[in-house]
Amino acid sequence: MPLHILGALVVIGISGVVLLVHFLKMDRAEAFADAAAAEAAFIADFPAAVIGEASLCDDARAAVMTTGAGVGIVIRFGAGRLTRLLGPGDVRAVEERSGALRLRLADFGAPVIDLAFADDGKRAEMKRILEEAA
Repeated sequence: MPLHILGALVVIGISGVVLLVHFLKMDRAEAFADAAAAEAAFIADFPAAVIGEASLCDDARAAVMTTGAGVGIVIRFGAGRLTRLLGPGDVRAVEERSGALRLRLADFGAPVIDLAFADDGKRAEMKRILEEAA
């Protein structure tokens, strides 16, 4: 098979898969129903974790929780999730933005995480908790 035909088939195939995923709405992250659902998602990846307090972000797609071993974060991505247990040296910086916190991690898999907290008091509390993990 000529290379230009093979290349066209690959491009059409990949485009078709991307469109199918988009039209089936499999590319949208589901929100957590409540903080307990976020805790359950975190416990699924870290079963030995003892969770103190969990705070759901405003968009309900992420949560920050305190544990006995550090600060835990769980974020919804499509049908999956990203969980991190942050300890000393994992947090490079916590920046406050309008209605959100930008978390810079020493993790090439998730170097920047945005957490939406519109309430000033809650945002300040989460910033303090995340900075203590650094």
